[in-house]
Amino acid sequence: MARAVRAGLWTAIAAAGLCACESARPVPQPDGPAPDAAAVADAQRARLSAIPTLAMRGVAELRWSDESGAHMEDGDFELVLRAPLDTSLRVTKFGERVMWAGSGGGRWWLFEPKAQPSRVTVGTVDVTGDGDGSGLIGLMRPARLLATIGLRPIEASQVQSIEWDSGAGCWRALVRQGSGMMSVELRHASLLPVAVEWLDREGKVQLRSELSSFAWPGAEEAVTRPGALVPTRIAISMFEPAADASLVRDGRAPAAQATLALVASAPTDGAARIRDRLFEFESLRAALKPEVVSDVAAGGGNAIPAPSPEGSAP
Repeated sequence: MARAVRAGLWTAIAAAGLCACESARPVPQPDGPAPDAAAVADAQRARLSAIPTLAMRGVAELRWSDESGAHMEDGDFELVLRAPLDTSLRVTKFGERVMWAGSGGGRWWLFEPKAQPSRVTVGTVDVTGDGDGSGLIGLMRPARLLATIGLRPIEASQVQSIEWDSGAGCWRALVRQGSGMMSVELRHASLLPVAVEWLDREGKVQLRSELSSFAWPGAEEAVTRPGALVPTRIAISMFEPAADASLVRDGRAPAAQATLALVASAPTDGAARIRDRLFEFESLRAALKPEVVSDVAAGGGNAIPAPSPEGSAP
């Protein structure tokens, strides 16, 4: 992918109108009854049941700050999903692996091949999306990742409230996920999620995604599965510490601790990209040979010799 295409992904996303439902002026609530929890759940279930597998490719940009300063990595990405919670998100640059996150077999992982020493963080899948929601590691838990990009079902029993947000010009649903809470912005007629926020116990935003440029996974899908829309432009901001929701929504919050932008070409149903090894931690560890394995459940990281026999990345 040409460097010119990679440069300024956030500018490109903003130009495409990736501000969720945000409106310059207050938008009055549309006439008619407000959607109820069942309507929200049914809309998401109908859309997602049509795409049990999905693959997208495009360009990615990751920015973060730590004690050593500000950093940026860009490259090409491939996202492969298989319901309910198998995921694979890898970013490469000129053929070199930058990041590989995924889940399968009851575990999730984040490989960082360019770290010194190279490392992987691994944990146990929690279907509710519970756990530390901050930072990139929090995002890569599969239930949380899928919910953040609008590709996780919402159950009616999880919906706590639905109100019209005149500032955003859309419905805002508060959705409980395990012990956590999401705020989901939904388009008026379609109830399509266009922004998702994960909130801490005080209602502050840990991370926010903004979703746009929805497309069908395959040209023929517009006829055969008209509701199966997926976002092809995704911008995720991670706040640590969590930020005031009103400041995040109107752009006045402090700079995010990390951001991830994905701009994809046309999505597909993923059939040509699905391989079991993408969702097998031991196969990937054998291929990528991280020098340090940090088990979140065990609460520590330990240097582990490169596994044998030799493996090759899928």
